[in-house]
Amino acid sequence: MYKAFILFILPFALFASNVLMLKEDVKTVNASSYIYYIQDKNSEMNASDILNSSTLTLSTKNGHLGNRQGPFWSKLSIQNDSNRSRTLLLQNLLAGTNHISVYIYKKGILKKSILLGDMCEQENRIFLNRYSAFELLLAPYEEIIIISKVSNFSIVNIAWIIEKSTLFMEKESKFLIIFSLIGGIFIFFMIISFIYYLFYKKVTYLIISIFVLNTFLYQFGLQGLLYSLDIGINLEFNTFLAWVGGSLSKNTNYTASCISIFWLELKNSILCFLTV
Repeated sequence: MYKAFILFILPFALFASNVLMLKEDVKTVNASSYIYYIQDKNSEMNASDILNSSTLTLSTKNGHLGNRQGPFWSKLSIQNDSNRSRTLLLQNLLAGTNHISVYIYKKGILKKSILLGDMCEQENRIFLNRYSAFELLLAPYEEIIIISKVSNFSIVNIAWIIEKSTLFMEKESKFLIIFSLIGGIFIFFMIISFIYYLFYKKVTYLIISIFVLNTFLYQFGLQGLLYSLDIGINLEFNTFLAWVGGSLSKNTNYTASCISIFWLELKNSILCFLTV
């Protein structure tokens, strides 16, 4: 009788003990090791089912599930282990994810639902960013459960990164500065090669221009920048650029080879001009 009782309460005890305690001095934490998940190929489950389920699987350390058919449901329990209220930001680890639905529970009662992902219209996003992210206000010692439904065209990652909102903004600002510089270089090569095509009528320059443009759009789509800029790009086309466009440019080495050819042609053109 005693063994049967232990076996009965063991699954509940394991879930209860795996609560992510957010210490006051913690700035950033990857919650993957505290996330449980289940695959829902036929989309038969809802958030309430996941909340009360005892058959979930513990996630890997990085939350990466690979290229698998979804959707996937996940469950994360967190508690503010501090006597102060805290405003935190939770972001899915994979930029460009198509669909993420978030359900926030407190003491078994649904308090809030949030739609995220790059297939969600920008005006419906409370916090427009290249990541699927949302802010969370936790009262002192408050505990909540976050249920998520994640589906994507390609690879799936169910991890949540939890950090201070100010820290997230600082990191994103630095990233955008660096990526803007990289984008400027891409645009420069694209314009110059196209101008040389117009002048010299050599197909090489046109090919370089097309491939640089494709790589530019692919990288910006994959990083979620085209979505967050909200410049009117169709959401389905943005998904195509992010998850399919890369195969059109083959790989970075091929693009690098094209740029090398560009410089070779440029050098030959200059030499020809000087010898005239």
